[in-house]
Amino acid sequence: MREIKFRGWDATGQKGWVYGDLKHAKGISKDAREDLYDRVMVGGYEVVPESVGQFTGLYDKNGKEIYEGDIIDNSWCFSGNGVVCFGEYQHLNAQKSYKNGDYGFFVKHNVNNDIRRHDILYFTDNCEVIDTIYEHNKK
Repeated sequence: MREIKFRGWDATGQKGWVYGDLKHAKGISKDAREDLYDRVMVGGYEVVPESVGQFTGLYDKNGKEIYEGDIIDNSWCFSGNGVVCFGEYQHLNAQKSYKNGDYGFFVKHNVNNDIRRHDILYFTDNCEVIDTIYEHNKK
């Protein structure tokens, strides 16, 4: 059975990545005691909402957990990297034509649109997690 867990960047910036259950809650703003705001929490810590990603249940070639939002090096197969995403995607079926309607974790490649493989299982044995979209965009 796969473990369902999430990762998010601690909103205070003191803890870095935190892991655990995902919860949505209300918080009270510090400057106006009566103002409520939506907050996202992972593992009991408030996190930056844009940083949240779900664990795929898969590991890269080094045994590192792969999360939604990870950047993977897939140069063993294509020149360039890919981003782990969740949603609907196309894949090449046995008749060598694209099929829509697959839903789940997939790799969005940043090299070109001619790449025919997007299903994440094709990449996990040889890929390596090298960064996250959240940390990459902060640089």
